[in-house]
Amino acid sequence: MRSSILSLVLLLLIGCGADTGNNASSSSSTSSSSSASSSASSTSSSSSASSSSSASSSGQTMPPGCTEHYCSVFEDAPVEGRGLLAAFEAREDGTWGYHFDGDESSHVQWRLVDTQESGHDTVIEVVFNGNDPDDQVNDNGWFGIVADTIETTTVDLSEFAQGALSFDMRIVQNGAIVDVLDIRMDCVWPCASEELWVADPATLNSWQTYTFPMERFIATGLDISKVNILFELKPMWGSQIGQYIVQLDNIRFLKQYTPEHIEIPEPVNSLVQVFYQNGSAEGYGFGVTNNEDGSAVTTSEITEEGQAYIDLLFNTDLPSPQFFVYPLSGLKYDLTEYFHAELVFDLRVVNYGNSDGVIRINSFCGWPCRAYPHRSIGRPDEGVWHSIRVPIRELVENGLDLSRISNPLFLQFHGEATQGLHLQLNNIRWEYQGEDSGELPQGCTESQCTLFEDGADEEFGVPASFELWEDNSAFLYYGGSPGSSHVEWTVVETGEPGFGSVMEVRFNGNDPGDLVNTNGWFGVAADANPEATADLSRFAQGALRFDMRILQNGAEPGRLEFHMECGWPCQAAELPVSEPAVSGQWQSYVFPIEQLIASGLDITRVNHLFVFKPTWNLQTGQYIIQLDNIRLVTDYEADVATD
Repeated sequence: MRSSILSLVLLLLIGCGADTGNNASSSSSTSSSSSASSSASSTSSSSSASSSSSASSSGQTMPPGCTEHYCSVFEDAPVEGRGLLAAFEAREDGTWGYHFDGDESSHVQWRLVDTQESGHDTVIEVVFNGNDPDDQVNDNGWFGIVADTIETTTVDLSEFAQGALSFDMRIVQNGAIVDVLDIRMDCVWPCASEELWVADPATLNSWQTYTFPMERFIATGLDISKVNILFELKPMWGSQIGQYIVQLDNIRFLKQYTPEHIEIPEPVNSLVQVFYQNGSAEGYGFGVTNNEDGSAVTTSEITEEGQAYIDLLFNTDLPSPQFFVYPLSGLKYDLTEYFHAELVFDLRVVNYGNSDGVIRINSFCGWPCRAYPHRSIGRPDEGVWHSIRVPIRELVENGLDLSRISNPLFLQFHGEATQGLHLQLNNIRWEYQGEDSGELPQGCTESQCTLFEDGADEEFGVPASFELWEDNSAFLYYGGSPGSSHVEWTVVETGEPGFGSVMEVRFNGNDPGDLVNTNGWFGVAADANPEATADLSRFAQGALRFDMRILQNGAEPGRLEFHMECGWPCQAAELPVSEPAVSGQWQSYVFPIEQLIASGLDITRVNHLFVFKPTWNLQTGQYIIQLDNIRLVTDYEADVATD
C-alpha cells in the first residue's frame, strides 16, 4: 500500500440494525480532512459528513442513513460509519496499491461536487486517467467504497441478501471506449463477485438509477457475510483509455428487491441447437481465451469408440483461460424462443491437478452486453461423464439478453491454480423438449412401449448397429442390416409359441476367423435421425425387459452386456447379461431403469434405447444370438430377478 494510506482503523457498523457485536453508540468515525462546503464549489473527497439518525414508523431509532427500506452509504455525503471512499490502482511500472485521498495526482481521482440539483445535491465526481488524460502510460484502477483502510477488515451484509445494491450515475465525459463500465463487490481477494455490466445512460450527462440484486453478486462468488469492498466501479480493465468523468449519488443497500417483470414467450413443441456434437457442429467452432499461441491450454479432439470429443489440458495458472463456443459467421443470434430450454453439455474431469476451485459456466450476449452470470457447477467427480443441464431461464433472470447471443457456452475454472487441470466436453447444445402432448408414441400403451416383438411393424424405435473397425473407421447403421458387416441382423421365423418372428444377431458376421479386430453393438435407436432422442421419464420407476437365447457362443463366453445411451458419451453403465442356464433355451431378463439412471443415464434424452454386445475387444469368434419381446414397462417390482 502507498504511504498515503491512513493509519487510523475505523470501526464500521454497516448493517442497518444488524448485530455487529458492538454498541452502535461507539461507532462514530474520525475523518482526516475538512467538512463539506455549502457553496457550489468542489470540496475535499476525503471528508466524512455525519448523518442524523432517523426513526421508523414504530418509533424505533434507525442507524445513521437507514430507513425501513434501505441503508445509504452515500447520499449527498458519505454516511458516517459506513465505509471510506477509496481507489485501487495497478500501474504500468508494476507498482500497485490503494489510496484514500481523491485529490492525489493519481490515475483514479475523486472529489465531492455540489450540483445544486434537486435529488442530487452533493455528489461524488470520479475521474479515471485523472493524471494521464493523453494515455502516456497504461494504468488501470477502480473507485469504490471500502470497509476500512485495512484490506482484510470485513462487514456482514447478510441482512441485505434478499435486497439489492442501488445507485445513481451520470457520465459527464466518456473515454475512448464507451459502454465499458462494470461493478463488483469483494470479500477479500480472491473472493469476489463477477464484474456486472453497467450500461451507459441513454443520454450523456443524464442521471440514471441502477439496481443490482444482491443475489447476482452472491451467485457469482460474493460471500455476503464478509464484504471488504462494498462498491467497486471502473471502466473495464485494460480499456481505461482516455479520460472518463463519472458522477455518483444515492448509493444504497436495499433490504428487499422485486425483480423486473420478464416477458415469458409461449413454449414451443421442441427445439434443439447443437453447437458441438461428436466432432462437429455446422456453423460453430470452439476456442480458448488467453491462449493465442496454444501454450496455456493444449486443445485437441480425441476419438474414442468412433465418437469425437474436445480435450482441454491446462498448462498454466491465473489468469484462468475460458473455453467457449462461437458462430463461425461472427454474428449474434436471436435465441429468444429458447427461454424455456436448457444449456446442456457433457463433461468429464480427467484430473483436477492441484486445483481447489470450482467449474463455472455462462453464456455471453456480445459486446458491449456483458450482463451474463457465471454459474458454478461445483466439482463433478473425476473420471466419469456428467450430463450438465442449466435452465436458460435462470440465465435470463440474471441478465442474459437472449436476443443477441454470441457465445452459447463459456466454461471457466475458478480457483487460484489451474495447471494440470484436464477436462473433456461433448454434446454442447441448447434444447427444449416441449410439453407432453399426451399422445402415446407408436408401439406404446399407457403401461409399456414395445421395441421389438414378433417383428411387428408398429414398434417404438428402429433397429440399429454400430461398428468400429481396426483402422478406427466407425459406422452407424439405422433401420436395416448393413449386409456383410461385423454386426449383422435379420428377422427370422421360429414357429415357437411366444416367439414367432425374432431378431437374430451375429457378431463377427463377416469375419468368423477373426482376421481383423472389429468391435460393435446391436441395438434399438429412438429414430433413424442420429440426433433424435426420447424422453423416457415415464419409465423412470419401471424397467427394460427382453428375452434372449444363444445359438452359438464366441471365443469368450459369459461376456454379454447391455446398456442405454443418451448421446455418447452420456450413457448408463454396461450391465452383464448372464447366459441362459441351458444352451439354446430362451431366458427372460429385466433391468430396472433406476439402476441405469444411477449409473449415468439421462432418462430425458435417450437416443439408443437398447444396446447389446459382447464385451468390447473380446468379440472374437462368431456369436449368434436371438432376441425377442424387447419392451419398456412401467410396472417393475424390485423382487423380480435382474438377470
